[in-house]
Amino acid sequence: MAVSMVCAKKDSRFGVDSRRSWVTAVFLSLTLAAVLIGQHSVGVLFYGIVHTYGVSRKDASLPLLLCQSLSFLAGPVMGYLCSRFSCRMVLLVSTFAAGATVSSCFFVDNILYLNILFGIVYGVAACGVHVGANVLVSQHFEKRRATACSIIYTSLGINSLYLPPLAEFLRVTYGIRGTFLLLGGLILHSLPPTLAVRSPEWAKPRRQSSGSAVTQPEMNAEVAPNNLLLPENGTQGCHNPDDHEEEFTELPHVQTSSSCINDLPSLNSTNTSGDKTYMRKATLNTITREFISMPFVVNAVSFTIITLGLSAFLLLSVDIAKDKGIAPSSGVFLLNAFAVTDIVMRPLSGLVIDSGVLSLESVMLVGYLLQSLVLELFVLLDSFPVMLALSALFGISNGLRITLLMPSLTKHFGVDRMPLVLGGVGFWIGVTLITGPFLVGHWRDRLGSYDGLLHFMAAFNAALAIIWAAKLCLQRRQKPLL
Repeated sequence: MAVSMVCAKKDSRFGVDSRRSWVTAVFLSLTLAAVLIGQHSVGVLFYGIVHTYGVSRKDASLPLLLCQSLSFLAGPVMGYLCSRFSCRMVLLVSTFAAGATVSSCFFVDNILYLNILFGIVYGVAACGVHVGANVLVSQHFEKRRATACSIIYTSLGINSLYLPPLAEFLRVTYGIRGTFLLLGGLILHSLPPTLAVRSPEWAKPRRQSSGSAVTQPEMNAEVAPNNLLLPENGTQGCHNPDDHEEEFTELPHVQTSSSCINDLPSLNSTNTSGDKTYMRKATLNTITREFISMPFVVNAVSFTIITLGLSAFLLLSVDIAKDKGIAPSSGVFLLNAFAVTDIVMRPLSGLVIDSGVLSLESVMLVGYLLQSLVLELFVLLDSFPVMLALSALFGISNGLRITLLMPSLTKHFGVDRMPLVLGGVGFWIGVTLITGPFLVGHWRDRLGSYDGLLHFMAAFNAALAIIWAAKLCLQRRQKPLL
């Protein structure tokens, strides 16, 4: 069984980094692009909610920011569900729930139900798609994992090119309620590609029957004795013992850390409640150690700042341009300048890393340095052509790093622990995003300017650039020793 799994992983058609892997990546890309249609239309939905429901901008932004926050905050729950059931099941339920929920906003007549449906339910469903897609990519790819991840998330950048004008056309033509209905229908198109993806055979959990005994065929297929008796000659096949006798040589069985013998319970023992309690404590201690480890903290903080910067730019870029005397009809082109360079850099960053031109640490360092500089220049400069150029540079800094969460976590924690660790990072990203309305309210409503917020985010990017520079230096020192 172990040999067959190894052969399956090396198969050029169905194994790791195979043709099926790339087909799976394409379907996951289509699924993510369709499910996140609602989140990439938040700018238009924001103004539509204000005018349709007659609420303040703070209240109108709540369901939109709540949706983005819960798309990460529900990460631990979705990571557990992927481990408990399957990534495919989580994707199927999440895609259907996302489309049905956004469409049902057509019937909503107050902001409370909009917070529940669009903010909570749709946000949790989007989180399920995020976690399930990332785990499936980790299972299907090894050598080309960063490239596959970059390609998958490139489609999300394409959303930023066509969705704002499309959503604005729908809002003007059918109103905000009709926009919700039609966007929900588009989101439901994520269901067909989800039907074509599944975890590879070697990544599926091995399940035993309800009884504690192991059948003889399973023992013969999975458990090897400590010493194997094999014929000295190389003949294979069936032999008649009455024809001749063969001399046998004893080959010692080599124990490895992944040996299934060590994982099998004793057939003469039973699982007591004390054993179960001990195992639960051991698992909890392992999870706690991972969540307080330095690699987890660095990755969680790093990608939290990346996501916070992206969310702030998508939500506030037009408003920042308006504060600098640029008309909103022209300010929307800042998003197009951002989207073009972001789309280009997303697949390019993974290709650069997988080809060995730059390391993951080097790409992260460049991204943080560039974004810190761009944020400071946004404060100092106010001409429209310069802001277009800065938006393009912001897209480069975002595209370099936004797709590297899964490769970075896999590098530090491995594929087996990916659902749990990815969910933990997503939780902290969601906690940070939920503070967005308070940050915007403090600097814009109370202090009258976004300059303080831009300085704040630039300082965080500069600090993280120092951390990743230190990681790069440590990696180069250790490389000759490996």
